Amino acid sequence: AAWITRHKPTFLVLSGGDTAMAVLGRLGVERLDVLREVLPGMPLTECQGANGQHYRVVLKAGSHGDERALVTILQHVRHEHSN
Repeated sequence: AAWITRHKPTFLVLSGGDTAMAVLGRLGVERLDVLREVLPGMPLTECQGANGQHYRVVLKAGSHGDERALVTILQHVRHEHSN
């Protein structure tokens, strides 16, 4: 969370429910708005931290998806960020 606060990324990919809850909690996120699915069961969301910073967050359950899931998510994020 300290790295995120310092570097202010606009996209986050959080893998694992406990990890996602901990990071989002530390950022002061109270609500996620689902935009769409990146992959089945892996939503792209929007939120705002307590400091007013806006984030787009992809959530991935730790055991969900195949061995290429993270690569596919990162490709989607890069494509989304370049548009």
